[in-house]
Amino acid sequence: MNELFKDQIIVVSGLPRSGTSVLMALLKKAGITLLVDQHRLPDDDNPGGYFEYEPVKNIHVSSDWVKTARGKAVKVVSPLLEYLPSSEDYKIILMLRNCDEIYASQQVMLENRGHERRKNGDVFIKALSNQIQEIQLWINEQTNMVVHKIDFAQLIFDPFEECKRLCNFLQLGDNVVEGMVGLVDPNRYRQRH
Repeated sequence: MNELFKDQIIVVSGLPRSGTSVLMALLKKAGITLLVDQHRLPDDDNPGGYFEYEPVKNIHVSSDWVKTARGKAVKVVSPLLEYLPSSEDYKIILMLRNCDEIYASQQVMLENRGHERRKNGDVFIKALSNQIQEIQLWINEQTNMVVHKIDFAQLIFDPFEECKRLCNFLQLGDNVVEGMVGLVDPNRYRQRH
């Protein structure tokens, strides 16, 4: 547990395929304890790992696990944020990414798993865009949440500045920034638009 966050929970969020796994790796490098398990192993879609915690997927059924996340970072995709208990305080790090890129990345992932690609891409892209806009409005209304936004492309192209901003948000020393920057791999930005 990080003493600095003992009464808070760091939540890494964003739409699926927006770069949340990269962000979790950066937090780990910065010395933040992660709440993760090994249910989902690295693969071609996420060679660095997924950094997930299985009970998060069922937070709409049970949120009992949330209190064990105090002082740690946990990944919660943005559609599930509304199920976080209001009894806790959260530092939300919201990863934003071009919705065309998210959709393209999701399509590749579906194909890699042997599923058919979705049709009506424009409809899905618009739905993704609406979803992330709505969640940002919702977060802004929550009194127990503070949010820091990171644009995925900006992180890739200017990792030093984005990692420094993130460390400022988390009140971490600048001494961890260089190590974090070393983890940002431009080759992982595969679905550029």
